[in-house]
Amino acid sequence: MKRFILIPALLLVLVSFTTAMAGTFSDVPANHWAYDAIEKLQSKGILLGYIDGTFKGDKTLSRYTMAMLTAKMLANVEQALKIDHSQVTKDDIELLESLAFEFADELSLLGTNVNSLFDDLNFVSEEVAQLKEDAAQLKKQTVDKNQKVRIGGEFRLLHTDAVKTQTPGDNVHTSGEMNFTIDANISEKVSASVCWHLYLQNFGNRDFTGVSSMGGSVTSQNDVEIAYIHIEDFAKGNMRFGRDFYTHGNALVLNDYVDAVSYSRKVGDLDMALNLIYDRQNGTYATTSNDFHHIWNLNIDAKRRKHNLYFGYYAQTQKDDINAAGAVANDTKNAEKEILEFGSKGVLCHKTHLDYDLGFVHSNTKKDRFAGTWIGLEDNGMMHHFALKWDDPRERVAVKVAYTAANAEYNSSIPLDNDQRAYDGVETPFDDIDRIMGGIKNNFANTKDLKIQAEYFPNDQRHTLRLAYDKVEERKNNGNSDFIPVGQTPDNYNAANFNKLDMGITTIEHSYKYRANTRIRTGFTAADNSSCRDALNGKVQDEQLLWTEIYSKF
Repeated sequence: MKRFILIPALLLVLVSFTTAMAGTFSDVPANHWAYDAIEKLQSKGILLGYIDGTFKGDKTLSRYTMAMLTAKMLANVEQALKIDHSQVTKDDIELLESLAFEFADELSLLGTNVNSLFDDLNFVSEEVAQLKEDAAQLKKQTVDKNQKVRIGGEFRLLHTDAVKTQTPGDNVHTSGEMNFTIDANISEKVSASVCWHLYLQNFGNRDFTGVSSMGGSVTSQNDVEIAYIHIEDFAKGNMRFGRDFYTHGNALVLNDYVDAVSYSRKVGDLDMALNLIYDRQNGTYATTSNDFHHIWNLNIDAKRRKHNLYFGYYAQTQKDDINAAGAVANDTKNAEKEILEFGSKGVLCHKTHLDYDLGFVHSNTKKDRFAGTWIGLEDNGMMHHFALKWDDPRERVAVKVAYTAANAEYNSSIPLDNDQRAYDGVETPFDDIDRIMGGIKNNFANTKDLKIQAEYFPNDQRHTLRLAYDKVEERKNNGNSDFIPVGQTPDNYNAANFNKLDMGITTIEHSYKYRANTRIRTGFTAADNSSCRDALNGKVQDEQLLWTEIYSKF
């Protein structure tokens, strides 16, 4: 781990000038947030005492003294990480960064290279995040021997109110979700996990007769979201059987709960995973019911310095459509699909705090040559994604610019869940678009999106403000695809099934961390559809959505 070389020298300077300079700095007001911050860090053992061995926070201190305490904690944090990294969190490091930023002038006057200090803190923050991730994986896979079974869960309540909508009378929706998770240690090398998912939409929106009066019908769902057995040290790797959440790379192809048999192992510097995925593909077809076939998937990941490289290959015999008589529809018989994804994410420039995401996907779809209800015989599609993110902890601001586009023949058809931000999950390129559009149609084919996002993180560590804008357009006005299903036309083949797609989506979001395990999010999403045209070339109404969400994990 990187050493804080400047800290011992800093402490010598501080001790030498304690008496001489204590009177040259103004006092920090008694209600300043720094007192609570130092007290919190002291409780973690990062500050081992203040001058006489205590820190009570019941009297005002000079800015010089606060700078001295900050420097002392910076000197102690690395040693604390070596002893027990579980006692130091990323929030603690960010709190130290806030203190160092607040008293940067005082530290500079005392001879501290503040920029170098922030670089050290940023490095340690990354180290802590990696340690926490490794510890979480270890904790998930191995249960304490004295605790054979762990029970937990999460709760989410979401309320939405469409101020303007394309479907009047269907404006207000309330939904609740509850997940109960049981993790069990079967033996030293074998563990299991089950998550029961309860879902209820529009509950409470009923009149005295029991009929739903707002937001449509009441929908409930009970299913098993996670159910797998994990075996370690199986054929020099790990095996997992059952249903779990799978994601890879920049979440362009796979990011959802699927049933799979998964084998993973480390080969040199490579992390390799071979997955056999069983999952139904959804689409618009002429027949009444669908069959499904498995997907073979090989993922290879590697870390090179500050770059995370990834490669994924998916192969599938296409699903058969079954008609009402139970016969296989000729239009999909013996169709095949291959998907290739590769990319990288990491640090582009450490000194300027600039990160990047880069992803490419190629899809190739072939169908039976005797099929007669499709426009053509083969699709060769391409999607690309590029993002730059500037995130400087000293400024408490993060800015991201991203561009995602797919041509008219792109057809991934692997499940994508674009609502994982609520669960601290993967942030996909489509999450804000999905909220207002109610889903991504046609796999984002013939569509492009330019996204600009800014986030602000106040010093209190509880609030987050986010402003995002998505410019969603079709790439071609007549985006032809060889594999367009029955009922679709080339002009309407894009992410909204519009004759012309040109939409501006603005999202304003405030997130409040009420407790360590509870968060409240409120937001406003608006879609400017003035340049859009529907399937009949008519105008498309603007949409505005107010939404509130409460999420808690237990």
